[in-house]
Amino acid sequence: MTFAQRPVDLTGLMRAAQCPVILGAGEFDTMVTKEDLDPYTADPRIASGCGHYPQIEDPAWFVSLINEAAAHPGRPS
Repeated sequence: MTFAQRPVDLTGLMRAAQCPVILGAGEFDTMVTKEDLDPYTADPRIASGCGHYPQIEDPAWFVSLINEAAAHPGRPS
């Protein structure tokens, strides 16, 4: 059922967020690009040299996003 939820209302989800939201993708991700993320955040994070699974390909990059969100708990991005 997770994949049956189409279309995804990312604009609505971003508006409803009550916590920091950081959107990111791998540099070579063919499913989600920086251009796809640009309408939803002023600063999409792009993992250099990664594909669709940057959290696996570069765990340190992913941890840096968690640390960034933890450093600014009241500020949605």
